Amino acid sequence: MYVSSDKLAFVVVAGCQRSGTTLLGQILGAHPSAVLIDEPVAYRVIDKLIEDDLDDTLLAECIEAAASIYRASRDACRPELTHVVLKAPNATFRGSELAKINRFAMSYVFAVRDIRDVVSSMSRLFNIDMVSRQAVWLGRAPDEVKSPLINELVCMNDAGVSVNVRRAAVWLAKTSQYRAFTSPPLSGCLVKYEELVRTPDVVKRALCEHVGLDVEQLPEHSEVMCGSGPGYTVRSRSIDGESIGRWTDSVVADMQDEIWNIGASLMSELGYVREMADDLAGLRLSRPRALSQPVVFLGRGGSGTRLLSMVAQELGVFLGNQLNASGDSEEWVDVVYELATCRLLAESVNPRHSNARINKRARSILQKRHGIEEGLWGWKLP
Repeated sequence: MYVSSDKLAFVVVAGCQRSGTTLLGQILGAHPSAVLIDEPVAYRVIDKLIEDDLDDTLLAECIEAAASIYRASRDACRPELTHVVLKAPNATFRGSELAKINRFAMSYVFAVRDIRDVVSSMSRLFNIDMVSRQAVWLGRAPDEVKSPLINELVCMNDAGVSVNVRRAAVWLAKTSQYRAFTSPPLSGCLVKYEELVRTPDVVKRALCEHVGLDVEQLPEHSEVMCGSGPGYTVRSRSIDGESIGRWTDSVVADMQDEIWNIGASLMSELGYVREMADDLAGLRLSRPRALSQPVVFLGRGGSGTRLLSMVAQELGVFLGNQLNASGDSEEWVDVVYELATCRLLAESVNPRHSNARINKRARSILQKRHGIEEGLWGWKLP
């Protein structure tokens, strides 16, 4: 179907990876008047916007390709489409180039998050060399962006520096760009991940007002934006506090002073304090005994594991809120993937961190449906 770029509004979601750019993109992309173009396709569109050479045919192809990864029962290039959401954290170093766009209707959303949680989240993506990738993006940035960040770039490229310190340098370089994105001419909307978790309805309304979407028509993104995508993200998850303060259960806890000191000035500028606020800490509930007693069902696919799942449920074992047609516990995929990858790569795994990771996900899953109570629970993943 034909689309006209001159009649569409473009929303760029920028910020450091693992700061909530995916979630913000999904929230806005779920709107009936919007479509989300995720990575890497989003960068094709952004390049053309900057070059003032966006072809409507190419835009339609990008929209269709991006929308195809989601299980949404709606035509991507539909008549009511007014907004194209571009989830593009790797455009964060391109603020000066984006500022020169004047032919298209543009708005910007910038995500920020506690440096410790960002570094912790990066450390769980074993298969992605995020530091090296970001060093490449910063190296390509215009001189006016790159020059003030030369120390961070040197740190990113220094293999002799701890990888978590290098990840902190990525956070510092990218998150510092909020100044350019929230000041004229970009005048973007700053969104703290913690505020999104604390007051989702308030943040959603502010987002919609900023980009020009009717918040009253905004559905739950977890019901629309279901599918695959980069970063092994659980697309069907609703907004929850599971990721808040997760750094305390990771390797970051052992070097928190060093990481905090790297970002202390910018964290303070953004309104963060070192101690977690009581209401955010309250999202991280205590662990009852039941959380340490999962029942795990395994087996080779095609060997009767679906029947095993049915039997388990008949016996009262709660396998989660999201089971696929084969009875697999989809909410556990990313956790098991993370732990299995670490083991396969022969990396050192602290049992305390692994147990905390499993307990935290279990707490979130159980609370959504039945509350945290005594009883059999677990997961089935062949």
